[in-house]
Amino acid sequence: MKLHQYFVWLLLLFPVQAFATRERQSLEAFDRESLVVKAIYFNKSRGYSYAVVRDPGGYIHRAYRGDYLGKDFGRIVEISRKKGVRALEAVQDADGEWVQREVWIPFEKRLGSAHDVAGRDHAAMISHALLILGLLFPLISWLTLAGSWWTARRSGGHSSPVLVPFVGPLVLTWWLWQQGAQGWVFALPWVLDIGTVMFLCVLPRLVAAEWRTSRFTCVLALTGSQVVAQVRISLHSGGHYHLKKRWTRAPGELGTIALSESGTYVQGAAGSLELRCHAGKVRRLALDADHGYLVSDPGDPGDWSLDGWRLQASEARSL
Repeated sequence: MKLHQYFVWLLLLFPVQAFATRERQSLEAFDRESLVVKAIYFNKSRGYSYAVVRDPGGYIHRAYRGDYLGKDFGRIVEISRKKGVRALEAVQDADGEWVQREVWIPFEKRLGSAHDVAGRDHAAMISHALLILGLLFPLISWLTLAGSWWTARRSGGHSSPVLVPFVGPLVLTWWLWQQGAQGWVFALPWVLDIGTVMFLCVLPRLVAAEWRTSRFTCVLALTGSQVVAQVRISLHSGGHYHLKKRWTRAPGELGTIALSESGTYVQGAAGSLELRCHAGKVRRLALDADHGYLVSDPGDPGDWSLDGWRLQASEARSL
């Protein structure tokens, strides 16, 4: 598939059936030999059928039983799924007398045997839906990114763009495959989707951050509880920690249910620990005689505070 064909498909994103089938000129104005029956449409539930006819100008017409085709006033008397369109023409014989002649207007040769337009219309509708769906998500990503940039430029504020990776390129790849595309064209949806590109750019950092606080790197887990609150702090190799705090509340009770934070830690003298979250908050954990840790957390006494908590080691490996 050539590049210009790809852009033609983009221009055909919103095909309108009414425009595609409206008459530009009566079919009676053309030579019958110049008319091409593209397909036949049957509607069993409503009991009618029509032929899809293309004139020399490329316009599409719907021809029903009783309509006329060509300059010889070929009146359609039958629309057959197998043979095409049967018409009765009025022609002059050798003596100049007007006589009726029966003619069959077959399907276009390249279509082979008769096709039911309903099936092809359904396939075309699915193809158009795939194209629209495939373009929708990249369009959302680009528009919201442009809106975020415009907000920052005009007011200095920040609004996060809606970036949806993979969905659009996957659907467009499927659509291109249905259209018979080949080669490097399949790469276009992936490199032009800003959501996918930005996600792949930050993916290594996301994986690294997840690995830093995964259970595979955990060297020590500290747990504790007070009334309805429980906390778990996991210390990981490389000097990283992850804190989770939960509350067990009665049904209908208002309040925080859970929170978490990540940061770094250093081990001090006598087994003490200093935890510094990425927001800058510092907690100090002192090792007591029972091998537990007493938390010193000065500052905000709200939900984030662990001041006075005693934590017990539940898992341990060499720090």
